[in-house]
Amino acid sequence: VSLSGRTPGAVSEKLVLDSGVVECVSEPSGAIVQVNGIVRGTTPCRIDQVPKGYATFVFKLKGYEEEKRELRIVPGDSQSLSLSMRGRAAKLSVISYPDGARVTMDDNYVGKTPLTLSPVRPGVHTIKAELPGYAPVFKTVMMENGGELTEQIRFESILGWLEITTTPPGARIMLDGKAVGTTSAHRGKKADLTGVRSDVLFVRDVKAGEYQIMARLRGYAEAKGKVKIEANKSSTVNFRLKRIFIPDTEIETVMGTYRGVLQDSNNPDTYRLEVKEGIMQDFRKADVRTIKTIE
Repeated sequence: VSLSGRTPGAVSEKLVLDSGVVECVSEPSGAIVQVNGIVRGTTPCRIDQVPKGYATFVFKLKGYEEEKRELRIVPGDSQSLSLSMRGRAAKLSVISYPDGARVTMDDNYVGKTPLTLSPVRPGVHTIKAELPGYAPVFKTVMMENGGELTEQIRFESILGWLEITTTPPGARIMLDGKAVGTTSAHRGKKADLTGVRSDVLFVRDVKAGEYQIMARLRGYAEAKGKVKIEANKSSTVNFRLKRIFIPDTEIETVMGTYRGVLQDSNNPDTYRLEVKEGIMQDFRKADVRTIKTIE
């Protein structure tokens, strides 16, 4: 600028911009925006005075992957930068009491407890846990981006047990047509068990519900009934079987052939046969030609 004496001088200059403007938008919003390492705003935002040249934009949002973009800034220009944030994978741990449960998530098998699932897509998921003898457990979990969650499952037993006795012992027990055991007398051998009550037959791990129960013993009428099983409880059934006369043995002697129920064959000299209900007859073994079982 050149000045002469006391005459005022005037200078006019046209300023040239050396920066640009960038409109920043993210989905979801709320991401912190750094420009060349300096925090400049939170989306959605307008960032002024971005130096010309190449500028690095970094978007940060909790639970989402960091996003980085590079723009070439032309002085005076206005640009827009829009992006979708990628959610970080979540981690889900499932434990159960007792463990060893079969787990499905959204109807897909994922393993047995205890287990850890990663990565898990953020959002709502349905978990189903199953363990034999226990009621299935359903859970709905909400997984956040980058979140970690531990889900505890406690099972409730659906099993009970039966305590069965029969008079006399030796009866075969059927539960809904399936054999579950035979009653017995372990407190010493007896020649006649007709009026003896058996020891308790325990049938364990029976699913709660109502069942048909039956006792069968050769020479006795079938005993039937219904029994209700409750979870974690005992149900008691006592059968007194009614004797019926069904010949099971045929003995041929010099005097003829006889049919009846064999009562005693351990005597060294005789066989004892019930030839009619309540009527016993002894046969000398020396006189017996043949003895056979009637099927």
